[in-house]
Amino acid sequence: SMATPDFSSLEIDHGSGVKAPASVDGDSSGSLIAQGRRSSLPVSAGTATETQLAMNLVTGGLGTGILCLPWLTAGASLVPALTIIVSVLVVNVWTIAILVEAAHLHQVFDLGNLLAKMPGRLGSLLQLMSNLTVWVSSMFCLVSYIIVIASSTQSLCPEGTPRWLLVAGGALVVCPVC
Repeated sequence: SMATPDFSSLEIDHGSGVKAPASVDGDSSGSLIAQGRRSSLPVSAGTATETQLAMNLVTGGLGTGILCLPWLTAGASLVPALTIIVSVLVVNVWTIAILVEAAHLHQVFDLGNLLAKMPGRLGSLLQLMSNLTVWVSSMFCLVSYIIVIASSTQSLCPEGTPRWLLVAGGALVVCPVC
């Protein structure tokens, strides 16, 4: 079984130049996730609740792949398809747990700012690369949503319906997500 890394030995610089041992909710007894506890920190304007954060991470981790599963696994038998799906979900949950734990520990709630906590100039470079990667991959995900919507609705439309019309309809559905 995969264990969640223990971030309790990390130190946090609170802006004063003095580094203090990192703790979770005032104690250093381990991770909130491992203990099955919820954060007691208040949710302020511009932040997300634990449920919103979890849904955002799961949605980002699964992407359009989840929409294509029936089509992609149509040729595979049930056991290999389910094995692959469960394996990917286990790895996804594990990595999301690592990200949530590190974000909570450092009180930064986006991947770029979390990577900025890396030592030296590496943090700034990783933050820039992460933000660029997220922006570009988000655009590709939106394009993939439009393609899936257009392809899926084509069989429901009358024969001869122009594909550009389906793509435009898909874009109207996806654009509010931006």
